[in-house]
Amino acid sequence: MSTKDLSRRALVAGLLFSGVAQEALSAVRAGGVVDLMPGFWRVMDATPHGTPAEWAQRIADDYLRPNAAVFGAAGLGKVTPARIERWLGQVAPLLPAIRKLDSGIDAIWSANMQVFRRAFPAFDPKISPTYFMPSFFGFDAHLEPHDGVLPLFVGLDGIVRYHGADANLAVLLSHELFHCEHAQRSPSVALEDPERIYKVLWAEGLATYVSERMNP
Repeated sequence: MSTKDLSRRALVAGLLFSGVAQEALSAVRAGGVVDLMPGFWRVMDATPHGTPAEWAQRIADDYLRPNAAVFGAAGLGKVTPARIERWLGQVAPLLPAIRKLDSGIDAIWSANMQVFRRAFPAFDPKISPTYFMPSFFGFDAHLEPHDGVLPLFVGLDGIVRYHGADANLAVLLSHELFHCEHAQRSPSVALEDPERIYKVLWAEGLATYVSERMNP
């Protein structure tokens, strides 16, 4: 698959996601970033919450359903109200830290992207659009190839849970961005079966090596 083909498919996928998710349509920014967090906070902060089950159902109806295409592409599996309710019970003490990260994620992302593109000037953010979103503890950040495009999904709640409130995210972001760079240069690596052992050794090992070199 050529870079031209990937760029075209990335554009189509971005339009598809935006058409299904109105929040994404209004939140697309330069550099291929889509921020789904403002809509998340509006639903989280809506009152009254009611019971945990009612709150979880509201999140499913008012947030997940309008953004179904993005969440489906992110590889989260089925996010049911029951799963959201369990997550609500675990995420409560982390919400202040997630809000703090959200308030600074633009600056963190921009700084790391600048460093990364100095090292890899051919990297094209439009081929690998980035989505800021909750992952319901499903991931911190990962590339999830979808229909021939190479989007990067960043789960702010997962970052806080797995790396802490004040973690330096340079290693994580350079690792994940290199997966996108590697996939742009060698699409077959990204689009093949992720369970193949040589892919795990080659793709993960190379991303780990690069992130270590970039963050000694």
